[in-house]
Amino acid sequence: MYTVFLAPSMQDYNIGTGDFGTEKEYCNKVADAIYEKFSQNDKISIIRNTKDYLKECVDESNRILPDLHLSIHTNADNTRTRGCEVFCYQKGGEGERFSNIVYEKLSKLTPSFDRGVKEGKDFYGLGKSMFELEQTVMPASLIELDFHDNADSVRFLLDNVKEIATAIHDSICEYFGVKVFRHWADKDFEYLNEQGVPLREKRYCDWITRAEAISLIAKTIKSVKG
Repeated sequence: MYTVFLAPSMQDYNIGTGDFGTEKEYCNKVADAIYEKFSQNDKISIIRNTKDYLKECVDESNRILPDLHLSIHTNADNTRTRGCEVFCYQKGGEGERFSNIVYEKLSKLTPSFDRGVKEGKDFYGLGKSMFELEQTVMPASLIELDFHDNADSVRFLLDNVKEIATAIHDSICEYFGVKVFRHWADKDFEYLNEQGVPLREKRYCDWITRAEAISLIAKTIKSVKG
């Protein structure tokens, strides 16, 4: 089984425009959606970071030695800059290979001009590299989804959590050569949730109790009646 160490941003001090909230809150929403998508996958295991500080996060990843270390962030600049960019430590390795795959899929989603795949090595000047990419032992990629200080980008981010998670999920599968799994009930599950019928867990293969059936029917009728 392949393992991915998933490290959403820990930056709760980065506050976005409007209803965005913090970078940490948003990136954890995306990570939750990615984790859910792999819940039925028996070939790829997602390990969530549980540490509060970056060095601890990197140390934990290096202790586990996953097949891929994946960091998820949002960006900020001058309120005008937009677009996705993905970082690997240095071009020419597995980190760049994954970064190219995920950038291709994410750039198809974003409504603005995107910013490419870049190196984290010496990013802040000679000898000043992105810590997370420099210090992780295994192949690593850091995604900057878009800019949380731009109002249009914030709207895109908030409206497309599931789509972003799907793009990252599919990129991980492609990277490892694992067929993307789509359960036949996924579309109906998502549709019912969008229509106001709150199905919190997929559990497609579980038996449904009489009580659960009654509750689901009642919720469906209430949703139809508004």
